[in-house]
Amino acid sequence: MRLTFAFLCCAALAAAEHGEVLAILGPDRLAIQYYQLPVVVRLAEIEIPAENADQAQVRLGEATGKKSNITWAPDLGADDAGTPRVYVALGSSAASLGEMLIEAGLARFAPLGQGGRQRERFAAAEAKAKKAKAGIWAVAAAPAPAPAPAAPAKPVAGQFVAEVDGKHFYPADAPEAARLNPKRLVRYASEAAARKAGKQPYAPSAPGAVATLDEARASYGRAKALCEQAAGQGPTEERDKLYERAFLELSGAMQVFSAAAEAKPADEALGEELRQCTQLRYAAMKSKRYH
Repeated sequence: MRLTFAFLCCAALAAAEHGEVLAILGPDRLAIQYYQLPVVVRLAEIEIPAENADQAQVRLGEATGKKSNITWAPDLGADDAGTPRVYVALGSSAASLGEMLIEAGLARFAPLGQGGRQRERFAAAEAKAKKAKAGIWAVAAAPAPAPAPAAPAKPVAGQFVAEVDGKHFYPADAPEAARLNPKRLVRYASEAAARKAGKQPYAPSAPGAVATLDEARASYGRAKALCEQAAGQGPTEERDKLYERAFLELSGAMQVFSAAAEAKPADEALGEELRQCTQLRYAAMKSKRYH
């Protein structure tokens, strides 16, 4: 199931596609907008020590909201969670974000496969970091005393959050936001940024909200009927609207199927429902024309 999802993500990331960096999800994980679809990727051929993770994530935060140049190749593959490994550069820069972290001494060069396309640049960046004794290559110092445990950070009013494949976005301090999976969380600086990423504002009484497996299955059935209806039409605006409605239905359903499958990893039937929902959602996204 994870390999299938990884294949779908990688198929969407052809070489040198441009998309806005929506959020930093970890020291080497980003959410990047591909058309209206937020795609999670991992920086290829780098290894970040645990003690440098926070610094690396802060450094990557400078990329939020900027246009990116994504390069993926089959030999880079995906990680154990199915997240595709890619090179990400900002704008017209030849240096990727991975190279930037290596040169700053926040990551090590970790070659993959038969030889990544950026192998020489990464090796040169690591040699430069070693020479400058930057970051992990610095001379070891006496360990500092352990800091007191910090209080959990409070959500910042005015920010908005959503799950990567979720249908809705929420104010960061809303009660509903506390129920989201923190590992799949994407933050937006404004409501406009969330809408641009294809999210819809959450309304507790919204009739289209999907919360249970029965609702997810019903939503999948409606989306399948919409796709069948759209497939029988020519390339018209009405056809695009049908696929868009199907995509939104499937996004909500997939969120529920995904959470249920994670809770019951041995349930093959549930895994199959998630796979079918994911495939149909991807097909709806690819079938819609982009003007």
